[in-house]
Amino acid sequence: MNLYLTRHQYKNTFTEDLWAALEEASHKPVGAVMSTWTKQMGFPVVKVTSRQDGNNRKLTVAQEKFCADGKASSNDCLWMIPVTFSSSDSPGSVIQQTVLETKSAEVTLQGVSADEWVKVNPGTVGYYRTQYPPDMLAQFVPAIRDKSLPPLDRLGLLDDLFAMVQAGQTPTVEVLKLMQAFSQEDNYTVWSSIANSLSKLSLLLSHTDFDDLFRLYGRRLMKGVGDRLGWDPKPKESHLDTLLRSLAIDRLCVFEDEAYIKEAHKRFEDHVSGKAPLPADLRFPVFKAVLAKGDEKTYNTMLRVRFLT
Repeated sequence: MNLYLTRHQYKNTFTEDLWAALEEASHKPVGAVMSTWTKQMGFPVVKVTSRQDGNNRKLTVAQEKFCADGKASSNDCLWMIPVTFSSSDSPGSVIQQTVLETKSAEVTLQGVSADEWVKVNPGTVGYYRTQYPPDMLAQFVPAIRDKSLPPLDRLGLLDDLFAMVQAGQTPTVEVLKLMQAFSQEDNYTVWSSIANSLSKLSLLLSHTDFDDLFRLYGRRLMKGVGDRLGWDPKPKESHLDTLLRSLAIDRLCVFEDEAYIKEAHKRFEDHVSGKAPLPADLRFPVFKAVLAKGDEKTYNTMLRVRFLT
């Protein structure tokens, strides 16, 4: 950037001048790479498959345009994609990188055994979606449960998978199977993504034969984090735990967990009577839970409470 600003001070420039300066300073083909990203619409999905070759893992990576509405992509879209990889032996670092500039390519990862997981786009820094086959997704489950897969990778893995489900490129059951591994998750950002995905699925399944089973699935998934955080703040807890408590209580009440709904009503009554005012972060989930099963008296009480708070 210093080279670019110095060379072109008091002048007008073109985008290509910036790429040229970055390329000169980094000795990387910045101009060639960036032209594929700035001169065509959209962004790609990288589809990966895996096979074992002795002590090495051979990956086939292929690219196509990602279409969120599920429409077939045109065949003339091609990006130069910097693709990086990590594995269970080095979960927090890049073990290999390549630039995918053709429709597909094969990458060999040396010394990666058959029982190790391989993550494409570690840190979720690359601007592309990733699609894995079921066997590769299954290998992530233990690493999600014990949190050896870093938070950004847990988030990116789930976010990409649900995007593929919404686009009709992956069966919904795959994301539900993977979500089960997140029952002991403690990261608020990851839970926000999970809750968002569950909300969208809930809308699709409401008033169907699967509605009750889906609520049971949601209760089982979120019961652990709800019980761990409880209703009251812990000494020196982080603000993210405070946010996560509100999220967990809200979702558990939506999924009709009887114990949480009962406690929400109790705390609402204590709030109305002045016995124990609700903390600001719990008012939304508690009010919502009470109104969901309320009557006219509840409605009038809520109006009065709203004017007082």
